Amino acid sequence: MERTCADHFRKRCSGIGLGFGFRVVALDPNFRKLSIDDIVSAYCRSKSRAILLDYDGTVMPQNSIIKSPSTEVISILNRLCGVPDNTVFIVSGRGRESLSRWFSPCKKLGIAAEHD
Repeated sequence: MERTCADHFRKRCSGIGLGFGFRVVALDPNFRKLSIDDIVSAYCRSKSRAILLDYDGTVMPQNSIIKSPSTEVISILNRLCGVPDNTVFIVSGRGRESLSRWFSPCKKLGIAAEHD
């Protein structure tokens, strides 16, 4: 406990989200949010990329009524997977069966499912 809380008062707390999605996040004072330009530059410079995308909340909004990915999402994932230097995975707490069915059009996409 002591080690975990040792630098607690140095952290900068920020509120993120609305309603039930509201969270307080404690960040190191030196934390810097990446800009789109920084991300694109690093992507272009790298020789190999591991891209891990959380399904609920990143690929699909958590409060979405429709749980399966749209054709636009499938198309974007196929484009990302089509780049030889990319290794792309969907990471989810959902079941392997539904994720496998939803993403069957993405031949090179990896799936890390929490439930069988």
